[in-house]
Amino acid sequence: MFTKRIIIWLILVAAFTMMLISCGAQENELDATSWVVESYLASSGEITDMLPDSTITVYFQAGNVNGNAGCNNYTAAYQTENKSLTIGPASVTRKMCVEPLGVMEQENAFLAALGNVAEYKIEGDTLTLEDKKGDTQISLLRATAQ
Repeated sequence: MFTKRIIIWLILVAAFTMMLISCGAQENELDATSWVVESYLASSGEITDMLPDSTITVYFQAGNVNGNAGCNNYTAAYQTENKSLTIGPASVTRKMCVEPLGVMEQENAFLAALGNVAEYKIEGDTLTLEDKKGDTQISLLRATAQ
């Protein structure tokens, strides 16, 4: 009888401990999300809208961020903690695109802004990537299924 109580007590303690651990674990809210860039910090230092007829995509999945930067594909590792976001150096394919005019400058500015990201915030269907000072680097809209 006494052994049975101890076993039940140990099971309850184990279950309670697992519950506390799972409550303390933070979910990565960026994982398995897809976004389309709306605007980015240009080399001029101004937030700039996307060029007409161009799209930059961003996919967060299993510790990697990847997509198309307007001409070339890119991939980089990322980590989050609370609202902190660290993105590693991006590997980028090396195509040259001439249309739309300015797409390569846009791509280079986007990739530079991506490298400056230190924090993020999600409000509705908008993701804002900011630097350490809280200045916007990239604004994105949640991608819709097509």
